[in-house]
Amino acid sequence: MHLAWATDIHLNFLSRRERQRFLESINGQADALVVTGDIAESNSLGEILRQIRDTLTMPIYFVLGNHDFYRGSIADTRAAVAKMIRGSDKLTYLNQAGAVELTPNTCLVGHDGWADGRLGDLDGTDVILNDFLLIDELRHWRDRHALDKPVLRTILQKLGDAAAEYLDRLATLRPGHVSAWRDELQRQGLSNATVRRKLTAIRSLFSYLQIYGYTGENPDHGKFIAAPAASRDGKTVGLSPRACRQLLEARSADTPAGIRDRAILGVLAYSACRVGELVRLTVGDFKTSGEHRVLCIHGKGGKERIVPLHLEAV
Repeated sequence: MHLAWATDIHLNFLSRRERQRFLESINGQADALVVTGDIAESNSLGEILRQIRDTLTMPIYFVLGNHDFYRGSIADTRAAVAKMIRGSDKLTYLNQAGAVELTPNTCLVGHDGWADGRLGDLDGTDVILNDFLLIDELRHWRDRHALDKPVLRTILQKLGDAAAEYLDRLATLRPGHVSAWRDELQRQGLSNATVRRKLTAIRSLFSYLQIYGYTGENPDHGKFIAAPAASRDGKTVGLSPRACRQLLEARSADTPAGIRDRAILGVLAYSACRVGELVRLTVGDFKTSGEHRVLCIHGKGGKERIVPLHLEAV
């Protein structure tokens, strides 16, 4: 899976036509887009999210940044965004999505988060951020020239704690929660293969957390959770000899690109190697063994195998 990542894009500074050109340039570049905040400002955020949804052909996963709350309230902006995307099959607000499955081995977790004033010297700094002027919850001043820092610190820490608690809820997931979720997915009619993929996403998340210091159990480990049985048989229909011949002859051998493409298709057809194995081949992997021409194919786990080549693939 290929993800595109955009951050601090501030699309409210562009005209609608300019935004359209920018968004259209992203289409086709990836399987999904992740946007990590500062999309616009609160008074234009809804309109711009709708334009993003209507223009892009891929799923969009996003969190909000401090600028997205400018000229408004954090609570009201989050509520408005949640309401706007309800039922959307493209827009996912990570603040309320939990662990989102991207592939059988990868999930995405996110939250708006906040710099909560616990590090650095909030009392000693003279810096006045626009946040303290343009976000309702942070507009606390003792007078025209001085911030009410005790009140501000309390609010910042609550925002930081909310983000931490969101992630902590994922980390305190228990096997009983996972098994109940599995059963609910099956009641909804999802196939066993789909349920297994979703369980794998949770298992992979906790494996990742354990690498970086999480000391709890993986609540989706096989010793706790039984995944439903699913067939391992592939669903890809094989090509008939006639269809394979048509594919091989679809590219002309009169151009360098055509010769290259016929060689690629020939190797795939006559060696049955994986696409990943094919793209790792080098000229040095083409060898002769007596009167035979062979390929040294590098497979999974560093394993090598020698495959004889059909004359048509040479």
